[in-house]
Parts: sequence; structure tokens; C-alpha cells
Amino acid sequence: GSCEAVRAALELLERTEGLIDAHPPHRQSARFGNVAYRGWLDAVREASEAEMAQFDDQHKQELAGYWWNSFGNRTRIDYGTGHETSFVVWLFALHKLDVLQDLAGAVLAVFPRYLDVCH
Repeated sequence: GSCEAVRAALELLERTEGLIDAHPPHRQSARFGNVAYRGWLDAVREASEAEMAQFDDQHKQELAGYWWNSFGNRTRIDYGTGHETSFVVWLFALHKLDVLQDLAGAVLAVFPRYLDVCH
């Protein structure tokens, strides 16, 4: 059901945040962005299709693209509203696939947890 989808999304965000421990910030003098971010985003991307299969195996590739693009730009080491929009599109895709119907849970629990992970 939809409550399970909210729970699964929250658990996925927890695992995604957990990947940060494997990619701690580098000591560097760069003013913008830490290069360790690239390793973390690579790990998120590598796990994306397998993680999306729990939601919809048939559309896991499309879902994965929206998912990992939600966490920033690997080249520029940046993050902004376009990435947040990708996350909202990921939630919307889950909704359109009838995986996520608990929109209140998506807005009040999943999206704020996503923002916590990103910040």
C-alpha cells in the first residue's frame, strides 16, 4: 500500500544518507564543494536501479534517473532547486505508477527527509 511506499522511501533516504559515511569530506582548500561528494553521488547512482526495483521493476531505469539526479551535479559539485524538482518528479512518477498514493506522507515526511539528507 501507499503507507508502505512512504516507509520504503524514508528507508531509502536513510540508506542514501548512510553512504556519506563511506565518502567523508576530504581536507581541501577549495572554496566550493568537496570532491568527496563525487564518490558519494557515484555510489548513489550505482545503487539506483536496484533500489528503484522495490517500487516498480518495469520502470526502475526511469525512476533511477530522477532519483540520483535529485542529489546534485557531479561535475559542478552543486545542488539547487532543479535537483529538488527532480525529487518531486520522482515522487510524482511513483504516484502516477500507483505506488505512492499517500501524498500527505510524501509532502510531510518524505520531502523534508530528502532535504535533510541534501543539506
